[in-house]
Amino acid sequence: MIFNDALIIILNLLLFTYFFHQSFSKTYLFIPFAVLVILFFNYCKVYNNVVRFISIKSVSKLSYSLFIPYLLACTVLFFIDISLSKIFFASYFFSLGLIFSSRIIARALLNEFVKNHNDNVAILLDQVYLNDSDSGSILNIIENENYKVVSIVSNQKEIHGLILNGVVVNYIDNIKKLIEKENVKTLFIPSKLNDKEIRTKIYNYISEYPLKVVEIPDINDLVEGKNNLNILKNFSIEDIADRSIINTIDISKNYFKGKTVLVTGAGGSIGSVLSAEIALKNPQKLILLDNSEIALFNIKNKLIKLFSNIDLECYLIDLKDGEIIKSFFKNNKIDFVYHAAAYKHVGLVDENIRSAITNNINGFVNVLNGVKENQIKHLTLISTDKAASPTTIMGMTKRICEKILIHEYHKRGNCFFSAVRFGNVFNSSGSVISIFKKQILNKESLTVTNEGVTRYFMSIKEAANLVIRSSSLAKGGELFILDMGEPIKIIDIARKMIHLSGNTIKSKSNPNGDIEIEITGLLDSEKMHEDLSISKLQPTEDKKIFLSNDLSKAGESFESDIDYLLSINDENQIISQLKKICED
Repeated sequence: MIFNDALIIILNLLLFTYFFHQSFSKTYLFIPFAVLVILFFNYCKVYNNVVRFISIKSVSKLSYSLFIPYLLACTVLFFIDISLSKIFFASYFFSLGLIFSSRIIARALLNEFVKNHNDNVAILLDQVYLNDSDSGSILNIIENENYKVVSIVSNQKEIHGLILNGVVVNYIDNIKKLIEKENVKTLFIPSKLNDKEIRTKIYNYISEYPLKVVEIPDINDLVEGKNNLNILKNFSIEDIADRSIINTIDISKNYFKGKTVLVTGAGGSIGSVLSAEIALKNPQKLILLDNSEIALFNIKNKLIKLFSNIDLECYLIDLKDGEIIKSFFKNNKIDFVYHAAAYKHVGLVDENIRSAITNNINGFVNVLNGVKENQIKHLTLISTDKAASPTTIMGMTKRICEKILIHEYHKRGNCFFSAVRFGNVFNSSGSVISIFKKQILNKESLTVTNEGVTRYFMSIKEAANLVIRSSSLAKGGELFILDMGEPIKIIDIARKMIHLSGNTIKSKSNPNGDIEIEITGLLDSEKMHEDLSISKLQPTEDKKIFLSNDLSKAGESFESDIDYLLSINDENQIISQLKKICED
């Protein structure tokens, strides 16, 4: 760079000397002057600027660093040789232009060299991101030396083929050809891309390619401090579902006004969100019950922070202790009970059959006895899709709880007992989503039981709201089924989560990928596909909630069958009795 600057100064002075004098007289002054300029540049730290990051802002520093030596030379020469002073004056502007231009050219060549050795990337833009307020974040990516942007992808067919900031726009339907032709490794997507159809289309297109998907935060959010400090952050996990998610329900905010509401299992994934949603609807008192100290502590602190005026009571109780449960119900005037407490992890429950019976069935019976003895009219049992044609111990215990609930309703009448079935919820403890998150974080293989296995999914908040809504619809003895959309392939979730985390899938076709998907095989008791109901579903006044006729009135031996189940200890006998009760 020093040699470049000295050469430009000397050649400029020679050219202007010849232009004015038609000769090269007094050229002996040019080399010492060039040395003077270089020394002054060094003093002004002009050479501290990294060429690859030079910008228009560098002009001011360069111009005054060059101007001072030229001004000094022009002033001295004015009294010695005025014609030579004019040559130096005219040469200044050309030297400044050429020195700066040489740096811009050098920067462009270096950046192009670096970009040619980086991965090719593409940027997805929707209509919102084509406005001026967001162009800055897009331009930063295009000009960033770490990326070589080969295309901008748009959902607007009319701008296909246009050039934005030097990059060609391609229509979204051509993305597969683009990935193959340009060997695209990363796709940037706007953070405010709310079009579900576009997201679904993108993920369906890219699932077979080793492509990273990362998010461009909104430039205004960055300025206002609303976004992560990282310029690019990964999508949230709840974007994996190809369905609309409803987080509000058609129910009065004062639904629980003047009432005391109990939530069992309040520290769990469902129970904690359900408790928060109930608190929003102004109960006179909210009672939280759980047998986990830390879970109860966490939900208590969360609700106190969110609802400063709430009357909140927390009880650390094991539902298997019938005497404590009896005393608890006697000492509290409760109007609504939401029973969310249960062991739910299929694999662990299958390995701990006796514990599952005492916790899931005996625990529910104790709650039900407390409800009966204290004339509580509203009881909602939170069940699972695994209770439909159950093959697992967990599914069978929940199926039997449903039957116990309906049996008790028919015995008692004049009450609003109901059960609610739904499938998996995002990010609940032990769910496949949480497991995949941890595996991705640790760069471990994602474990999938079978390539064809499917499950139903919904957000925790949506499930909690629909549970409350279903209880408001209950007239007594209903088995409600929540609309969970279409079942989703677990392997598709694994693929999407790898992409969304900014990683690539390791496979035979892409051996250098980041994370592999490992097929482990189904457990003996696991199904390929879950059913929400065996019988045909009937609509209710809420389009997201249906009625199932899976549960008929229990036979005469039902109560004795339950008593026998709770009394035996042999696991083979327990399994046999579970199946007998479920099939009756």
